[in-house]
Amino acid sequence: MNFVKKVCGGVALFFVSSLSMANTDFLPISQINYNGNDNDLFFITPTAKWGDPGCPNAPYVHVRASVPGRQQILSIGLAAYMAGKKVQFWGACSTAPNEAGVYFDAFYIVVTN
Repeated sequence: MNFVKKVCGGVALFFVSSLSMANTDFLPISQINYNGNDNDLFFITPTAKWGDPGCPNAPYVHVRASVPGRQQILSIGLAAYMAGKKVQFWGACSTAPNEAGVYFDAFYIVVTN
């Protein structure tokens, strides 16, 4: 019974989150910026564009302080950077004033060769 609940919950969560979820291309990280005054974390790629169709010219992947697991995303991003691996971020293009099209707000990271 618990297994069925977990599977149903996972499927429901995936379906709901996929309605508003987007993702970047798989690209290398060239720079990681952290602003201690604003508690902001940014990832930058050498192409200067992360390639999400809804946010095609976004030069920054932004992981906001409100994202649970942000420290883990930073750790995984640093490991990928040091190993020269490509990453993909999942999230959405920022709609905040003065940020639209500039920041891709991420909550998930994937590392590949």
